[in-house]
Amino acid sequence: MERAGYTASEVADTIAELRRRRYVDDLSFALAFAQGARSHRHWGPVRIAHGLRRRGLSELHIRRAVAEAFPEGEVEPAAEVLARFRRSQRGRGTPLQRKARAYRHLYARGFSPEAIRRVLNE
Repeated sequence: MERAGYTASEVADTIAELRRRRYVDDLSFALAFAQGARSHRHWGPVRIAHGLRRRGLSELHIRRAVAEAFPEGEVEPAAEVLARFRRSQRGRGTPLQRKARAYRHLYARGFSPEAIRRVLNE
């Protein structure tokens, strides 16, 4: 807005009004982003936190959003993502190759090594 010629007080007043109307609410954004990333993109908590950090949200909002998106922890969601991945692979490669490929897939999705090891060993 400042580049468009508005004064600093006009910018501040506009932002205050947007916040009052809840159009600018970092926590709501973080919660919606985390839920969407988990359910539609099948991301884990690490990748969601990284995405929120890249968008400039506070660590407090990030921790809360991740905690609300994964209230039961990350093992169950990791197992769901693993099941989807295994269906898409249809037994390609040796068992060791399939396990390594599944590990890399879950890690890239943002699940912790501990959760990945747990679901792969079940």
